This record gives sequence, structure tokens and C-alpha cells, in this order.
Amino acid sequence: MTQHKWIVRVCSKFSAAHALTRNGERIEPLHGHNYFVEIFIAYEGHPDKAGVTVDFVEVRRVLDEVTGHLHMRNLNDEIFRDVSPSAEHIGLWIKAHFLEKWKGPGELVRIRIWENDDRYVELVMS
Repeated sequence: MTQHKWIVRVCSKFSAAHALTRNGERIEPLHGHNYFVEIFIAYEGHPDKAGVTVDFVEVRRVLDEVTGHLHMRNLNDEIFRDVSPSAEHIGLWIKAHFLEKWKGPGELVRIRIWENDDRYVELVMS
């Protein structure tokens, strides 16, 4: 039987304020974004008896729980006190917290953090 490789993509949104910092000093004014987050989970094998590889609903539950900690926050004051709240650092934070909670099948392989509709950063696990 042929082995299949699947990629499951689940998205979430949050709104937050931030200002990038360098050496503890703000290098831009405080401003906000409506962030869009994409999580990609790879699964190798066949769907289960229900025809499912990775449960969208469970991935979304975990992702929403993680991004919920960022929603409607000033990231500089509450979550990223010691590091600049760049999209890259947000991606690393989401990765760490998602992996703490994700117990389902598959492997987290990619995260995209969109600041707006024309730019994003992508963290690719190797």
C-alpha cells in the first residue's frame, strides 16, 4: 500500500500592540496589528477509520489557546519584556507554547506569522 504524506494547515488570529526594541530601547512607535497565524502539521500514513489524519478541531483548539494569550495585549509589557516582539520572536513563542500543548499525531513543520496581508515570516522546522 502506498504511504502518503499529508500537510494539515490550521489558522488563528489575534490582535496585539508592539514596538520593536534594540538593546532595550524602542526603535519604533507603539502600534498594533491584526496578526494571522498559520500552523502546518505533517502526517505520514493513512487516514484513520473516520478518514482523518490530524484533527482540525483539536489543532485549532490548541492554537487558539496559545494565541489567546497574545490577544489584545501590549506584547512589550506583558509577554516580551526581555526580547523584541518581532514577528520572528512571536513565531518562536507560538512554537514553544504550541508544542507544550499539542498531543495529537503529526509533526509541527511550519509556522507563518502574518503582520498584515502583504508580509509574513515563516519558521520552518528542520
